Amino acid sequence: AEIQARNGEYLLCDLGSFNGTLLDGQRIASPTPLRHGNRIQLGFGGPELRFVNPAQAAAMVIASAHEEG
Repeated sequence: AEIQARNGEYLLCDLGSFNGTLLDGQRIASPTPLRHGNRIQLGFGGPELRFVNPAQAAAMVIASAHEEG
């Protein structure tokens, strides 16, 4: 699987793997948009990852810095 950045959004793409790629528990068949916090699983029973949108992660860091300062 891979994550592609296109036109300001991120897409999860399965590269034809035998075991598939799951997004929030559902197998994907075509490039699928990702949202902050989505769960990505590589194959059934494979490792599970959580998608962090870089723009939202940066905004959270900035907001946290303002709260501390």
